[in-house]
Amino acid sequence: MSRAHTYLLFGVVAGCAALPMSGQTDMPGMDHSSMTMGETADRKPQANSAVPLPPTKTPQRLPSTLQEQEHPQQQTGSPHAAVPDLLADVRTRTPQALLFFVQKALATNPTIRIAAAQVSRLEGNARQEGLWSNPEVGYEADHIRGGSYHGGEQGGYVQQTVPLAGQRSSASAAGRAYAKAATAALDAQKEQVKSGVEQAFYAALAMQQQVQVRANLMRVTMDAAETAHQLANVGQADAPDILQSEVEREEAVLDYATAQREYRKAFALLAAVSGDNRMPMTPLLGDLAAVPQLTDDAAEHAAESSPTMQVTRQRATAAEAAVRAARRQQMPQLTLHAGLQQSNEPLESTGGRVGLVGVAQAGITLPLWNRNQGAVEAAKSAAVMSDSEVARTDLQLRLQAEQTLQDYSTAQLAVQRYRDELLPRAERAYELYREKYATMAAAYPQVLVSQRTLFQLQVEYVRALNQAWQSAILLQHGLLHGGLDVMEMGTANSRE
Repeated sequence: MSRAHTYLLFGVVAGCAALPMSGQTDMPGMDHSSMTMGETADRKPQANSAVPLPPTKTPQRLPSTLQEQEHPQQQTGSPHAAVPDLLADVRTRTPQALLFFVQKALATNPTIRIAAAQVSRLEGNARQEGLWSNPEVGYEADHIRGGSYHGGEQGGYVQQTVPLAGQRSSASAAGRAYAKAATAALDAQKEQVKSGVEQAFYAALAMQQQVQVRANLMRVTMDAAETAHQLANVGQADAPDILQSEVEREEAVLDYATAQREYRKAFALLAAVSGDNRMPMTPLLGDLAAVPQLTDDAAEHAAESSPTMQVTRQRATAAEAAVRAARRQQMPQLTLHAGLQQSNEPLESTGGRVGLVGVAQAGITLPLWNRNQGAVEAAKSAAVMSDSEVARTDLQLRLQAEQTLQDYSTAQLAVQRYRDELLPRAERAYELYREKYATMAAAYPQVLVSQRTLFQLQVEYVRALNQAWQSAILLQHGLLHGGLDVMEMGTANSRE
């Protein structure tokens, strides 16, 4: 093999390593192994329609060839190391978009059912508070034996307790206020679930794209290692060159395996917040580069319109209603008692018996010692705590919103710099080094360094996109997160 042929061979391998811009991803069905060498580098960027997982045709086992021509028996490392392919079954399934997971979560996520049950419980409590107490029906008798006159009285009665001064209506109103707060919490829980699903989806989508980047790099390092062995056969490379190329190949294989594991882990979270952790793993379909564009007032809007703030305010209103209900319980209650009795007392004038007689009683409680003062004080304290919780929640949300906005702005700046400045320069530098190497005007290590820089920038660009998405989703959903967390209602003003 001539030296020019050697340079050409390395140039071909370098051409295989060229990547599209990180805003570009491979379309479903694209197979790098069927491309003409160097074709990828010349392809224009396409819309980032999120890659399903790479349909790679990498060998299942790495080739085992001589590493040291002068020491044929020397073998460093494990021969025939397997190339991990943990997503082979996933690639055959239909890609799913965000809407699929959101709809599934709203239908099956258990936290929504918990919040809905809380609404039903409090509505039932409110209805119960407004009901009349049941009347008492009984039997009463006096002088049953009647003495020597064979008299005595016996019969039945009805007794009813009547709350005064709107005790029932005020207690029911307090219950309805808590039920209204629970309804707001149910709406907030749905929003929190949607936020959790979106965050999990875009985190998994970013890992899916990382798998694509790592697969590309692994294929390039495999080609480079194979080429190093071929050059060693013609005396153009020695053992250190071969071993170094194999080190880079093994690092790429490890990174590829790690990226696959991270994708599986990210999808497991997505399935869980969607309410079905037995969901088959599928590729994801979405546009990772289409990060929402937020304005500077996004933090103010997120804090003010946060469902958490609305729930906290509604519960403070309910606590005030509970104070009014407790005060009404200080008022007396009226007890009415009425009945009919058969009187067997003899009548001297006729010699008969008195017969049926009516009985009526009325009583009213006197709030002398028990004026419900303990319950009133407890309700007042709960109201104070609720008001303070409103202030605390407002401070916390505004702080969190401002911090999240700064995280979003930082990530967006990184996205913009990677997309418009760093990646174009790195890609152009790599192309120039490759061209110079093909004409023997640059050393191959320079090609490798520029190639490694381009891949690393690809990885960091995807990470920046994910960070921007996570912050944007938080701000768009009122800072709610955690698709499996039941929304914290607080304990200061809880109503059992």
